Amino acid sequence: TRAAAQVLFRRRCLIIACALEKHRLKHGSFPASLDRVKDDLKLYNINDPARPAQSLNFRLEPNGYLLWSAGPDAKDDGGVKDKDWLWRMKREP
Repeated sequence: TRAAAQVLFRRRCLIIACALEKHRLKHGSFPASLDRVKDDLKLYNINDPARPAQSLNFRLEPNGYLLWSAGPDAKDDGGVKDKDWLWRMKREP
């Protein structure tokens, strides 16, 4: 169901967020892509619950990053609010 898929999305984002934060602590910044933390994620399924054959999407932003899923319609809208499921992390200076 939709609610279960959203919970799965959030769980996967938490796993990815831990790997990204570990990288930031070690290197001073977030990586440009999830490929840089793939070794930390190899034991986990981080695929998009809406499109199981694809990974969640990731984009660096000026003060953090955005993870997103294609959401309930399984159409990737590029991280658009109210269309995709979003997980945004912002760091305060």
